[in-house]
Amino acid sequence: GVTPSEENIADEKYELARSLFIYINAKKNPKEAFDFAKIYMSDDLAKSGGELEKIGLVPLSDDKLKASQKHIEDRKILNDELVKAGKVF
Repeated sequence: GVTPSEENIADEKYELARSLFIYINAKKNPKEAFDFAKIYMSDDLAKSGGELEKIGLVPLSDDKLKASQKHIEDRKILNDELVKAGKVF
């Protein structure tokens, strides 16, 4: 079997690990929603060595983090098509 190491979790090889998704309602308070998302996905929190890793979460790869940050910067709204296409990051 695959051991639950940080590397196997990050590479999605460990099947019991799951990604943590944060969904925000950008329609009600778009500025506040995107401000929150920027903070949550900031390097200080989400990057390797960041605060989220310090509390036990496995950080995204640098590529996935940068892609997520770009989605937020571009104010890209998640929709069914993106999810079905596997283009969440």
